[in-house]
Amino acid sequence: MIGRVKINRVAEDDATSVSNIFIDEYLAEANDAQIKVYLYLLRMMSTGCATSVADLADHFNHTEKDILRALRYWEKKRLLGLEYDETGRLSGIHIEEVRHQNGKAEPLSIAPMPEETVAPAPVIQTPATSPVLFIAEQYFGRTLNSTEMETVLRIQADLHFSEDLLDYLLQHCAGRHVQDFRYVERVACAWADKGITTVEAAKREALLHDADTREILRALGIDTTPTDKELSFLTRWRQEYGFSQEIIREACDRTVLAVSRGRIRYCDGILRHWHEEGVTSLEDIRRLDVAHAESTAQHPATRERGIRIDARNRFGQFAQSDNDYAALERLVIEN
Repeated sequence: MIGRVKINRVAEDDATSVSNIFIDEYLAEANDAQIKVYLYLLRMMSTGCATSVADLADHFNHTEKDILRALRYWEKKRLLGLEYDETGRLSGIHIEEVRHQNGKAEPLSIAPMPEETVAPAPVIQTPATSPVLFIAEQYFGRTLNSTEMETVLRIQADLHFSEDLLDYLLQHCAGRHVQDFRYVERVACAWADKGITTVEAAKREALLHDADTREILRALGIDTTPTDKELSFLTRWRQEYGFSQEIIREACDRTVLAVSRGRIRYCDGILRHWHEEGVTSLEDIRRLDVAHAESTAQHPATRERGIRIDARNRFGQFAQSDNDYAALERLVIEN
């Protein structure tokens, strides 16, 4: 078994100093590119030399995007400070003093990046100067990397998305728990190909291709492309009423057993009633059924007709005769 190995210092000339705090607290979490970039910047600082993103990329055989990601990683760790010119191009790097991760870092020195050595870099605005990038980070709950920033700005510039449409695109994708910005770009391209330029049109497109929407339409026996009016009912059930898919499906099942035409309006009547009664679960619906059945059973007209009410019948919240269903169907269709 190999034991401990003593490490001896041989020479002090031409050396770059690395903080022990960096080794103890930062080294393990960083990847290969991030470590290389930081150590190289320390080496350039110690000799007073200038460098550029392109030089770093060539030196380590990485892409410029890899270098920019590494720089932003150390900026987030507060070991670097990055400066940009008015065009959004990286123009300077501040090497910060290494402190414990819960401590405050102070400026140590600056590694200048003269104009003649700075290779053109992608123009990327930071979230502080780009509202749409700030919005994207709020929706996705994290800081975007350079590639993701470029994707968002490219959608806005190349596809000519308005800020409102881009806002809805980001909200829509984040709401589907999608973190891959390649998916965001694919959705954006699909909308652009279909000539979608407004939030309203985008919402309709998203609703048409939603799996829950297709399930509801199938449950109601609608096998054709829904109209805007029909889709508006589904939006109301979800957003205004706030019903879950299982509650909406329950209303659909009751509707199909009750009527053969005007189903979406009939279903809306059921859901509107449940909303007014404060329904939030299937158990609430069962309680309404039982209460309605008991109330109907005690009605004098019901006792005279000798109609038997089963409190366990899940259609109990409506009167149980064919005439009552027909009347309700006529009422729903007329309204």
